[in-house]
Amino acid sequence: MDETLASAMTLTLSEEVVDERVRQDAKWGTSFEGRDPNTWLAILMEEVGEAAAEIDPDKLIVELIQVAAVALSWAEHVPTQGRTNQFPEGPTLRLDTMLLGDRARDILQAGGID
Repeated sequence: MDETLASAMTLTLSEEVVDERVRQDAKWGTSFEGRDPNTWLAILMEEVGEAAAEIDPDKLIVELIQVAAVALSWAEHVPTQGRTNQFPEGPTLRLDTMLLGDRARDILQAGGID
């Protein structure tokens, strides 16, 4: 894929992520007071699970855009929640998620995917 095409594709996908963020705000609102990192993590992992279960390439792209939009929303709201002790009430959930990430990495490496 040439660089111009790759840049155009990235721009298009970025615009779709922003559009999805707008749809999410319209659906769920923009006040996230009280949404702690564990809640964000649960939302993100739910979206990742939907993407992982999708086999249709067109639907997979939609799910991945939703994953990116949720991650972007979380990143947008981290400064409003403070950056210290992001998982004050759920260190076990954080650890479980880190272990899940490690396991996923092991599976990918075993399959020859780095």
